Amino acid sequence: MKYLLFEKSAVELMINHPELQSLEYSTGKAFIRYLCDQRDEFSLRGIVVKQTNHGILFVGEKVQKTFLVIDTEKCLIFQQKSDAELLMAMQKLFRFCIRYWEDMPFVACEKTFQNKSAIFPFSFSAGIAEHIVVIRNPDVSRLAKRNMDKCVLAYDFTNQTTINLSQAPEPDYGNYTNAGNSFWTAYHEIRQQFEDQKNIEVETTQSSINVIENSSIVQQDGFKYFPYEKQIERLTEPQRKVVMSENVNSPIRVEGPAGTGKTVSLILRAIYMLKKAESTGEPIRIIFLTHSDSTEEVVRQQLIQLGANKWIDSEQPRSIRVQTLLSWCAEYIHIEPTQLVDHDANEAKQNQLELIREAFEQVKKVQYDTYKNMISDRFLRYLSEENIVQISVMLQHEFSTRIKGIAGQDWERYKMMKPIENGIPEENEYDKEFIYKVFMKYQDYLETLNVYDTDDVSLEALTRLDAPLWRRKRVQEGFQYLFVDEMHLFNLNEQQLFHYLTDDVTQKTIPICFALDYSQAIGERGDHSDNYFEKELIGKKVERLEYSTVFRCSPMITELCASITASGAMLFQNFVNPYVEYQSGFTAKEEALCDVPKLLQYSGDREMMDSIGEHVRRLVNKYKCQPNEIGVIFLDELLINLWGDISQLGGYDINWLLSRNTGETGDRRKVVVTTPDYINGLEFKAVILPGIDQGRVPAEGIVDISKNFLRYSALNKLYLACSRAQYSVLMLNSGTHRISDCLSHAIENERIKIEKL
Repeated sequence: MKYLLFEKSAVELMINHPELQSLEYSTGKAFIRYLCDQRDEFSLRGIVVKQTNHGILFVGEKVQKTFLVIDTEKCLIFQQKSDAELLMAMQKLFRFCIRYWEDMPFVACEKTFQNKSAIFPFSFSAGIAEHIVVIRNPDVSRLAKRNMDKCVLAYDFTNQTTINLSQAPEPDYGNYTNAGNSFWTAYHEIRQQFEDQKNIEVETTQSSINVIENSSIVQQDGFKYFPYEKQIERLTEPQRKVVMSENVNSPIRVEGPAGTGKTVSLILRAIYMLKKAESTGEPIRIIFLTHSDSTEEVVRQQLIQLGANKWIDSEQPRSIRVQTLLSWCAEYIHIEPTQLVDHDANEAKQNQLELIREAFEQVKKVQYDTYKNMISDRFLRYLSEENIVQISVMLQHEFSTRIKGIAGQDWERYKMMKPIENGIPEENEYDKEFIYKVFMKYQDYLETLNVYDTDDVSLEALTRLDAPLWRRKRVQEGFQYLFVDEMHLFNLNEQQLFHYLTDDVTQKTIPICFALDYSQAIGERGDHSDNYFEKELIGKKVERLEYSTVFRCSPMITELCASITASGAMLFQNFVNPYVEYQSGFTAKEEALCDVPKLLQYSGDREMMDSIGEHVRRLVNKYKCQPNEIGVIFLDELLINLWGDISQLGGYDINWLLSRNTGETGDRRKVVVTTPDYINGLEFKAVILPGIDQGRVPAEGIVDISKNFLRYSALNKLYLACSRAQYSVLMLNSGTHRISDCLSHAIENERIKIEKL
């Protein structure tokens, strides 16, 4: 094969076909395999695929004399890249052609010089320097006389670091001319073929792929409103493997970036299992565990939307229970909600921070003079110089995971533990003794208030579950199957509970399906080796499926998110980058709704804050959406205080979603104002991120250990906030601060546009 020719109307159809956007669909996979070896048949409604002596023609039903030719002898991308990368490159090349043909402006990943252009199709992990070189409207007189106009020839693929199109080699027009002549020879035959097919429904039964009617093309945003059967039809192959897996005895681990459909897959699998059990008359008890109340509500509403309400909390033989792990544990050990620091896990951990801060200040006030001559120099500097807020955050991790979890609150065991990288800098026994005294003071506060924190509840439940009484009861009261959403948000103490919730007393089977994305775990330090599911749920017995097609976010937002996580991976050895090889599920029509992510620079804080209302009003009008589909997300909560008693934005009321008790996400009339701590499970048409400034994102840390943690945490939060947006990300910067260096990688690689106001 020497060339591929794609006629204009064929390109228009292919950039808007949902199943040609990702290799995770059989259609996309079949298309790429056909281009590479032509061993299988390939057909697509609305397109004639015709093989010639030296190439392949793809012609749409409008049959125009404008086309793209890829010289496969010179442009060696098909010999050098993976199938997923090839599909991404083809779609980027198709979109470039449409912009050229429709006289639209080119985008950041497209560079031009005179009649030559370079298209950069790949993510950062795949190599940003790799590019396809094309020539626009090649000067071939024979084809021009046949009115073949504004054609494009792709004739080179290179990874040269320096791009100098002025010195790029001139193409050999031999294969381009042959392709044009073949198209001209077949032109009238193909037009007649489409005429003959008009008003006739053609069912392609001999193709190796599924043919999707063009009329079925809808925006990804509408998927969640489809009925269950329609959603099953639209699943990618990896999603289908999860939903319809017959494996009910060993763990299924679902990984992927934000917006790849992990939660939806778990929900559809739950319904699939309930329907199957109903058809066979078998009983099944399922529990779907979430980390926060807001995610629980999202899952519950989606189950109801899909017609599963008859099984929710049912006493019948087939049932599904949707609940946070914290509330299940509290019920099991008979603790009332009023006895918890807070009923919601997110809010409980925020309240826990306040108590830890108070405990630290009290111990430091009384004990500091005693210990300052015995503790290590590094720990002394940490206590005397670091911000109290950052110390509290790091003590929370120490108390929860190490003292309560691993050491079981035993001083002798804790004293023997080695310090962790990026943890509190404890170097001798007196360092640990001081920390343990803060821990004991914190425990005193809990006892005085007569409340329990999330770790108290988890560990108490774990103790009772690993006891004779539950072993006797779990056959009747345990669950046949467990779903765990956002596994990355559960700490070590919480993770160990899942193993005990099934009805298998022998624990030979582990019927659990869980989803995770480490890069969304706010405050993580990157060391996941102690995680229960990494130590116990790993190896041959685990079915591990990775999703790479991003459906929620536009390609431009996805590239921004990939840049943020790539930055984290370069800075921190254990920062997990989920965008190793990603694909966009957006069609060209959906992409047309999207904006390039922007960072707007204002002269000061007041000007920046005053602009938010106008941005909200403009975005609501632009996307013709409800106010609650616009999210204002503060990575620095102190900025909220600058507003004072503000009650409206852009003429709309505000939904202050700053704790479990201060907002209802379902109120469509209100703009959502929140922080990254409360946005898991939510999505917006657009997000506005005020104060993306150095010193705010990340917050200032004084000693190196805190600076590393704060930067790691800031990258987590920035990624999480950006990945909630479908069409637009708008960041705001105050001129009194430099732009956050968390964006350095994205700015350098033109993944965000900066505008000074």
